[in-house]
Amino acid sequence: MDPVKNPTTLVEAYDFVNQRYVFNEKHYPVLRHLTQPQDKKVFALTHSLLHLQKSSTHLESNENRELLAVIMSSPEPEELSGVSKNYKKAVLKMIVNFIKIAEILEIQKTEFAAIPPEIYKYSPILHGPCQDIMTAIAIHCEAADHGGILDQESLKSTFNLSWGKILYCFQNEDIFIPYELISEVMKSKEPAV
Repeated sequence: MDPVKNPTTLVEAYDFVNQRYVFNEKHYPVLRHLTQPQDKKVFALTHSLLHLQKSSTHLESNENRELLAVIMSSPEPEELSGVSKNYKKAVLKMIVNFIKIAEILEIQKTEFAAIPPEIYKYSPILHGPCQDIMTAIAIHCEAADHGGILDQESLKSTFNLSWGKILYCFQNEDIFIPYELISEVMKSKEPAV
C-alpha cells in the first residue's frame, strides 16, 4: 500500500496513523525484552492508554464540548488562541490514539469508521467514552500482567461502543474533523520502513 500523504477522511487517517505510529524495537527498545505476542500487545495498549489519558483530559467538561464544533471547524491551528489551539490538538491526538488502539485490537478501518446502529440510543458525549475505554484497557492489561489472558474480544466490544459514541457526538454536533492536520500532532512524520 502506498503511504497516505494527507488524510482527508477517517479511513485515510487510519492508514496514515498506522503507517507512522509503529510499535517496533527501534522506537521502543523495551520490546526487545518482550518475547510473547501478548506481552507486546499489552505494552502497545498500555502505551496508547497513557497517550489517550493525556489527550482526553481536555474533553472533561461540557463547556469544552460546546466549543468543540467552533474550534474544530476554525482555521489552521496557528490562527487559534492558545487554549483553542491546545484543545484542537488534544482532539486530534485523541483520534490518533483511538486509531492506534483500533489497529492493536485488529479492528478493520471500515469497521472503525462506521457508527454501530446501537449507538443512537445514547447521548452524544466525548469524555465518558474516553474514560470507558481507558478503564477497560487498564483492567485488561493489568490482568494480563498478572498472568491472565488478554481478553481482546471484550476490549474490542468496549472499544467499538466507546468510539461509536464519540463518532456519534461528532456527527450529532456537526463537528468537522480536519484529518489533514493529524500529521501536525504526530511525532512520526514519515511512514515506518
